[in-house]
This record gives sequence, C-alpha cells and structure tokens, in this order.
Amino acid sequence: MPRSIKQSNQIIAVSEFTKAELMSELGIDPQKISVTLLAPSPIERSAPSKPKSLENQPFFLFVGTLEPRKNLKNLLLAFSNYLETDKSKQIVIAGKDGWGNISISQIAKKLNIEENVKILGYVTEEELHYLYQNCEALLMPSLYEGFGLPAIEALHYSKPVIATQNSAITQVLSPLVINTENESPEAIHFALKKLKNLEIKEGEAITLQTWQNCAKQTLDVINRISIDL
Repeated sequence: MPRSIKQSNQIIAVSEFTKAELMSELGIDPQKISVTLLAPSPIERSAPSKPKSLENQPFFLFVGTLEPRKNLKNLLLAFSNYLETDKSKQIVIAGKDGWGNISISQIAKKLNIEENVKILGYVTEEELHYLYQNCEALLMPSLYEGFGLPAIEALHYSKPVIATQNSAITQVLSPLVINTENESPEAIHFALKKLKNLEIKEGEAITLQTWQNCAKQTLDVINRISIDL
C-alpha cells in the first residue's frame, strides 16, 4: 500500500485527519492529497422500525463493527461508573462481530451491568433509522477512526456525539460533539456526565456534506489529474 500511495498522481482522503496521518506516517506531500468528506447515508427515506428486542428505556447508541479499536471495553467500564448515579439508561450496541472481537456480553456480566447493555448485532436500515431517531447520544470512543460515518449520521439527526480525539469527527465544529481528552474509562465517563448539561435546541441545524458534493469534489480531482497528465 505505501508504494501505491507514493506512486499515485493524487490521493483522495476522507478527512483532514487521514490527510495528516498520510503526511506524518508516509511523508506524503500535502499538495498531493485532496480531502473529500463522506456524507450521511439517506436512511431516513425508510420508515423507522423498532428492533423487536429493544425495551422502552432511554439509551445511548453505539454503531459499528465490534473489534478492539472500537474501545468497547473502556466504554463499558465508563458506563458502569455512570450507572452508579443514573441507572435509567441502557447502551444499545448495533453492529456485527469483527476481527479479534472480545465478548461484550462477558464484560457486561463481569461488571454486573448486563441488564443495561443490549447487543443487537446486525440491524436493518429501518431499525438503524429508529435507533438514531430515539437515542440519547451516539458513543464513538474509538482508539482510531479514519472518518467515523456513524457520528456524521447521528449529527444528521441532531443527536449528541461523544468521540475521542483519534477521529475525524474532531474537525466537525458542532456544539453537539463532545470530545474526550483520551480513550480511558475516566475520560469517557466524564464526557457522559457532560451530556446532562448539554442544551440541545430543537431542530439544531448542522451543515453536513452531501453525496452530491462528495461526487462533484471527487470528479473535480479526477478532472484535474487528467489535465495534468
């Protein structure tokens, strides 16, 4: 991959975060990197459908593949501390198992919070639409995230997002984004407590990328390369 990157005429990165990584890790000339942000999926076109196993209880949402870099163990440790002062919440985990996945249910059981952790596995677009509509916030405490599309999708629904600094979501300037100082359980717990004081204005407008703009920006890069060849 590094050889292909260095031999290319132009690189399209999905975020300024990814661009910075390419520059620092591979020494790529910044002039050779164009940034084209991704856009939220238009899942609101489908009618929302509540997952059958979901209870009528306020919940935080995690969306993504279950793998070590998602930092789910620290998230559950933080949530365990949070439940000491607010037992009304659940964490709903929507996503398929990935590589090196640890057992989320075993961690929850060990922490004695299994009643407050709902693991849905794969969800349909209709179910995801419901989850975004009804969650209290999206939790994205990843150890590394090149872009973090679920965060953009949650913001599309005017939902708060808790994210670590190791994510492109930090470049989205929104009062709904709470960045943790690091990936530790303590930092995530502190961010969860911040949610209680977060004032959300109804219909809070957030300017996000669209797929039309994404396609245009990508085509502009291709056309520019064609002229230079």
